[in-house]
Amino acid sequence: YRGLCEGISSTYQHACFRYLPKVQDLIFESKGIIDAPERLAISKNICEEFEGAPRADCIEAIGFNAEGIFRVSNNRQNFCDQFDANTDRQACVLGIVGGFIKTFDYDDGVNYCHNMANSAIQKLCYQVFFQISEQVSMSSIMETICSKESTSKSKMCNERLEEYRISKSMLPNYTLGLYGDKR
Repeated sequence: YRGLCEGISSTYQHACFRYLPKVQDLIFESKGIIDAPERLAISKNICEEFEGAPRADCIEAIGFNAEGIFRVSNNRQNFCDQFDANTDRQACVLGIVGGFIKTFDYDDGVNYCHNMANSAIQKLCYQVFFQISEQVSMSSIMETICSKESTSKSKMCNERLEEYRISKSMLPNYTLGLYGDKR
């Protein structure tokens, strides 16, 4: 499993890692590994063997493909806390946000970002959320999303949206991973 994306050009590694957990599920099934926490532990250990962008891509893929785990445990909010390194937590959050956007679940995406305890991770969460939403939808969706929320969420969402607009030209393209095109 580990070697499947290593030999690929860095341009394509992000996409390879994004969908690799689906391949890994087949490997787990063939080896009789059916326990979700055991699968997660194996995946996490494999990702932690990498460094830099491949490591972030691998961990992002765990967050992006973890819907099955969330259906069972409903532990989405604290899921990324299992990673020790800050960049690993960031990559995991990027994956989870990508999962919300792939299903156009903007309301739960805002709730997820809003409930982040760490303000730096929360800021990243909103940046990723707004940037990817803007790329896959129309840019006006963000005002609509922020205005749909309750007063405290709406205020936070709009504050983060303004921060995003100021800094968006300096952000990596998160659709290409945590490091974007600056791999």
